[in-house]
Amino acid sequence: MNKRGQVSTFAIIGIVLIVLIALFLFLRDRIYFGPASEKSLQDEFPPIEEHFKTCLIEKGNERIRQMGLQGGYLDPAEGTYLSYLNNQVSYRGWNIPNQRYCRTRILTEKDMETSLSLKLKDDLKTQCLNIGSFKKINLNVDEIGDLKIDVDIGEDTTLLTANQKIIISKKDISVEQDKFSVNIDLPFGRLYDASVDIVREECGSGIFDTLLYNVAKTQTTLKPYLCQKLQPYPDKLYLCKIKDVPPTPDNEFIFQFAIEDEPRRGL
Repeated sequence: MNKRGQVSTFAIIGIVLIVLIALFLFLRDRIYFGPASEKSLQDEFPPIEEHFKTCLIEKGNERIRQMGLQGGYLDPAEGTYLSYLNNQVSYRGWNIPNQRYCRTRILTEKDMETSLSLKLKDDLKTQCLNIGSFKKINLNVDEIGDLKIDVDIGEDTTLLTANQKIIISKKDISVEQDKFSVNIDLPFGRLYDASVDIVREECGSGIFDTLLYNVAKTQTTLKPYLCQKLQPYPDKLYLCKIKDVPPTPDNEFIFQFAIEDEPRRGL
């Protein structure tokens, strides 16, 4: 009987200890313990920075891939795109009646950066960013000013920077941070440049040889270019990618766009 009673006592003590540890871990994320110093408050920033970066990576990947499938646009207006495989593929060249040439639809890298910046700002504020969740009893976490997203499109990576002043304070001690950056490693700028090459040739001469282009670009850049011309008649649709980036075919990055055309006599 005594042994059985001792086992029961140890079991109860063990359960109590587990409950106390769980309660401590729970409260540690909701209550700020101990005195404040600049260093101790600075130690509160890593989870907030990780939160920003997670949002930027998730939404940045999503929106850049969407722009690639839609010819560089996020919200193409009615009449400015070709519907193809459930995607709104934007026209980058407008048809000129009875001409083999076309009229270029201007889309600059700056245009895409501005569009992406505004969309990501809305995405973060409405879908994934919740700074209030980091507030604790005895600790203030405040957002100062308006969120701004800077976008810098490079050849093979896009730099996204969330500019938002965050101040962590307790009584008269405070620390702040105002920039949170990530890189999205997709060949967005590189394939946009390819689209500019193709549109220039299509609208200038009405002819573009994808095979010669792929070979020349691959040799000069050492990147395996693959641009294809599809023809959902009467328009032309170009699809470009860098093979094996990323390495899984079901997750590859594609930049596609359309050239408006008209039915030809005898066809």
